[in-house]
Amino acid sequence: MIKHVLYSVFILNILISSIATAQEKKITPGSPEAASLAKFINVPVDYSTGIPNISIPLYDLKSGDISVPITLSYHAGGIRVNEKSTWVGLGWNLSAEPEITRSVNGRPDEEPSKGHFTQLYPTSGTTGQKDYRIRMASGEYDLDPDEFYYKLIGKSGKFYFHTEKDSITKPIIFPYENIKIKMFDSLETVARITDDDGTYYFFDDVTERTLEPKVSSFNAITSWKCTSMISPTKKDTISFSYSANYTKSQLSFFEKVDIYDSLSTNIGLLENFEGMNFNAVNPKFDYNESYPYIYGTPRIYNHNSDGINNRMHYFNDLTASMPTISRNPLDIGLSAGSIQYNEMNKVTEIKSRTGRVEFHQRSNLNYLDSITVYNQDNKRLKTIRFFYHSEDGTTDNMIMLDSIHIKGTDQKKVERYAFDYDSSHGLFFGMKRADPWGFNLGNATTNNIEFVTSSVPYQWVSIVPDARIDFKRTMPLGTSNPRPDSTANQAFILKSMHYPTGGRADFIFETNKYISIPPFGNGEISPAGGLRIKRIEYFNDLDSEKPVMVKQYKYGTNENGVGFTRSYSNLANYYYEQKIHYVNPTVKNVFYYYGQYGNGEIRERKRTYVSQPLNVMSFAGGTPVVYGMVTEYQIDAGKLSGKTVYKYNYSPGVTNIFREGWTSMTKLAPEWHLGQLLSETQYAFADNKYTWVNKKENKFITPEFGSVRIMKAFQTDIVSAGDADNPYAIDYAEVAVLDYYLMTGTSQPSMETTFSRSLSDTTSIFKSVKNYYYDSPYPTPGYLYPTRTSYEDGKGNLKLEYTTYPHSYSSADTLMTKLRNRNMLNYPIEKVSAFRRAGTTDTLITGGSLNNFYSTGFMRNQKALELAKPVALSTFKFSCAPTGKVPVWGNIGKSLFVPSSAYKLKVTYDKYDERGNIVQLTTDSLVRTSYIWDYKKAYPIAEIKNASIEQVAFSSFESKDKGSWEYDYQNGPSSTYKRTGNKSYRLAERSISKTGLNSATIYILSYWTRNTIAYTITGTVGSAILNKTVEGWNYYTHKITGRTSITIPSSGGGYIDDLRLCPEDALMSTFTYDPAVGVTSMTDAASESVYYLYDPFSRLQYIRDQKGNLIKKFQYHYHFE
Repeated sequence: MIKHVLYSVFILNILISSIATAQEKKITPGSPEAASLAKFINVPVDYSTGIPNISIPLYDLKSGDISVPITLSYHAGGIRVNEKSTWVGLGWNLSAEPEITRSVNGRPDEEPSKGHFTQLYPTSGTTGQKDYRIRMASGEYDLDPDEFYYKLIGKSGKFYFHTEKDSITKPIIFPYENIKIKMFDSLETVARITDDDGTYYFFDDVTERTLEPKVSSFNAITSWKCTSMISPTKKDTISFSYSANYTKSQLSFFEKVDIYDSLSTNIGLLENFEGMNFNAVNPKFDYNESYPYIYGTPRIYNHNSDGINNRMHYFNDLTASMPTISRNPLDIGLSAGSIQYNEMNKVTEIKSRTGRVEFHQRSNLNYLDSITVYNQDNKRLKTIRFFYHSEDGTTDNMIMLDSIHIKGTDQKKVERYAFDYDSSHGLFFGMKRADPWGFNLGNATTNNIEFVTSSVPYQWVSIVPDARIDFKRTMPLGTSNPRPDSTANQAFILKSMHYPTGGRADFIFETNKYISIPPFGNGEISPAGGLRIKRIEYFNDLDSEKPVMVKQYKYGTNENGVGFTRSYSNLANYYYEQKIHYVNPTVKNVFYYYGQYGNGEIRERKRTYVSQPLNVMSFAGGTPVVYGMVTEYQIDAGKLSGKTVYKYNYSPGVTNIFREGWTSMTKLAPEWHLGQLLSETQYAFADNKYTWVNKKENKFITPEFGSVRIMKAFQTDIVSAGDADNPYAIDYAEVAVLDYYLMTGTSQPSMETTFSRSLSDTTSIFKSVKNYYYDSPYPTPGYLYPTRTSYEDGKGNLKLEYTTYPHSYSSADTLMTKLRNRNMLNYPIEKVSAFRRAGTTDTLITGGSLNNFYSTGFMRNQKALELAKPVALSTFKFSCAPTGKVPVWGNIGKSLFVPSSAYKLKVTYDKYDERGNIVQLTTDSLVRTSYIWDYKKAYPIAEIKNASIEQVAFSSFESKDKGSWEYDYQNGPSSTYKRTGNKSYRLAERSISKTGLNSATIYILSYWTRNTIAYTITGTVGSAILNKTVEGWNYYTHKITGRTSITIPSSGGGYIDDLRLCPEDALMSTFTYDPAVGVTSMTDAASESVYYLYDPFSRLQYIRDQKGNLIKKFQYHYHFE
């Protein structure tokens, strides 16, 4: 495993930079600190959406350099109609396992013969293309790729599969990320994702399938759960287990009105056609003018005369076998409820070598009862219980999370979070009505076709002379206005959150607003679906009435309150149109004929009005409205203290998506280039006015990285021929095809400009500018990482930093190619600092660092530039470019790894153990340091300076790793006595030994024993020395030489602890732990120990010296303790 290393400052006092994140990390532990109380949280807000980020971290399971944070979070944008509770309550989500989910568009991509993977669009203009379009429109063939969503640790997004001409599919990621995705290979159902740091995710548990209803009989997988997460060097694994399948249902309502009208005008009636006699009978029209039905069943008849390819069409009451219109002009489908059933699993356990987390579902119910955390020794550290109530009393559809209780090892409640909701407004599972964004309208049972104030004109035309011609009327649609209800949409929203300290946060929400921009609106400010935060009030445990701090939010330009929607809520968004042609099933020229009343085409119009918008109304994540400007006011102890204004790159029109004509097809628009923070301005409130004191302005680049082709079909002209085998129907059917490419890319910062000034002198403004450059060839994976940064201070001086990555080097470089193949991309190889003084053009190199790797991905060594003085850039050689050339576009990717000779070795990582832990390193001063790891190789228990790993051994007898000693672990360790840790070793009939020593080396063997005399150790020079006696333990040291092995004989009996062996000139420091809690003892080279004790909630409670004297005591007072 690649280690991000910081040598222990109390041992080495040198820093080593991390290879992946430039974060410094100690190998050995520092002194533990007091635990932080879970104070009332300053809840962060996503200002561009108005949604506060309400979350509670529950636990972080770690294993080496990988970890899984488990977090409870709440989405405070409002509860949608028929939104079903998750297994932690309505509106709440438990984030634990990585996952891939899918939204199936049409048929599943992988469905044989008909899915997206197998389809290639026919050549334009061919007969096959017409037939193919019809099959696309009917849903038989699918070229609309499914949407996949991935969630990794610290990263999420979505992807589509793009099918190439050779039927090879590749994932297109939105926004673009340097991750590798592997799915649907050889008809496998498993999936693989490799992150850009080389972490592997295996999704082997197919946990959700859509059962019904569905377009295809193919059983679609809609969720892949992660079964294992593996470190970049394959040395550490976190595994995930899941429950057996259970069925989840999701209810939705879809209603529609079909209106048929506008039969072709100027249609003739043939009474005496040549060669035949035919008397037409006028139809009987019985109109009822009242809404919603118009009575009468007009039918179309068709008659052919022998040898003549003309026919006549007319209305008649008589029956016939030819195609008919046998419906009312208004055809209403109401209350069309749809229940989708999915099979799905829930996580039951997450496990690593350091411990495990268990998830317990409440018996016979689909919600979480508790989470239990265990360390590697199966010791229960923490229990988290969830408490609920049901709003409908009988089902798990609307389960509300009331509180969570967190207990320690003694099972006493220490922390409690409690939640209050707005239950004053009606909302229940099974409601039909929703606003255009899916939120509560307050009327549960009425029909859902909207726009009561709108009307639809239609006409009914007769071709019979005595019947009524051009009958017209206006038909109203819907039963209520669809405008969001600012009261009803607050139903069951979180009102307050109570913290373990006794404080709380109150949340006051308001309805989103937007402005309709011409030509799609009249500029009116209108309410939108969902909620935004208006005010957050924070209270401490001393005063529950007066908030200690208030944050208030104003939205829109000049605080006008409005934002931007994805699409507009107007009648056109609920309507699509088709034409129906009634044709002769045996004659090709079907549309025209001649008669005494002229010629014409038999055709009618079908308009469909639906209850749900055809356009996508919300942004990614379900956000109804986004805001280009938001102002946050802060009030401390009742007084204004300042405000901050945030601006985002949202503006009128850039967020909208539109439909293709009057079809039901929507053209998607990318969002990855939107939502960036353009500026942040902080104001102080003084002298009864606001004055800005800090400004930050940002610019971005948005390179594109490819596209996915999306195709949809809609039949605009339907042929009704009365015969399914009509050979001419395809000639007259028309299909509209929406064919476009959806571009992906990334948004990267390119410039940060900051301004600052003080209230005492507002005329003096300090300005600094930081630029980011991405010099990899475009578009390549390297384009996501900055290769250069420049920082210009207020005096015009310029600081520069150059960075190279594995992709910066030639493909002929074997080592770098191996790193790229493992997707270890975001790893800095070389960092060089430079400086350019104001008013000059000369760039001087001032410093640099270099990371070298083994082919396995482990760090090999680190080097640093040693310069007597800064050198000119023109004479310096970067490791990926010729001398005097900077690693910019055109130079990158053309050179092998050949660094400057000015680099000097600082540290070499000589050896790693089987878990990827560093066990030996050598510094530039040739000082060798070794590390011994224990507790399943999770923690370093010894650091030995000036010794190789083969020369040392240490054990406190805590676990099976033995610390390079050999002894009987099953029977020897005992908890009867202990000096450090939890065990010592009982020597009776159980000796301890160490082999592989150098006979020419002088070793120091030291130990603590309950015996009053030292053990007899062969090779001891002179006699053992009793150094000290503490609390019944005696500390002995032996000087040993001339031996290739050492044995502590069982004949000496008694108990032994902290058994050390190292060369005479080495220094050893040792540590013991309570796994997953903290270090319990630290012992220096002189065997002086400090002890750290923890309470049942894993918080540091006491620090004592080795005689038991109290050094420091920590007391914690939660509200419930």
